[in-house]
Amino acid sequence: MDVDHFIKIADAIEEQYPKIMVNGEETEGGLTEGKLLFEVKAEDGQVLFSARQTGRLPDSGEILDALTAAGVSKS
Repeated sequence: MDVDHFIKIADAIEEQYPKIMVNGEETEGGLTEGKLLFEVKAEDGQVLFSARQTGRLPDSGEILDALTAAGVSKS
């Protein structure tokens, strides 16, 4: 995973949703081998974004939209 891309997304999420802590893990093989671990889940476990399912990394707006659509509180 591109670390700068991850940091950009994490910063955007944590700025809008201060109670959310963003964690990520880089694995061998990355996206090309289907080993990219980048998922965003709501508190109830609902997957809001999965790089494994989409085969790509998200942009921060996409994650913020998913959090809003899932009704995640900003406070």
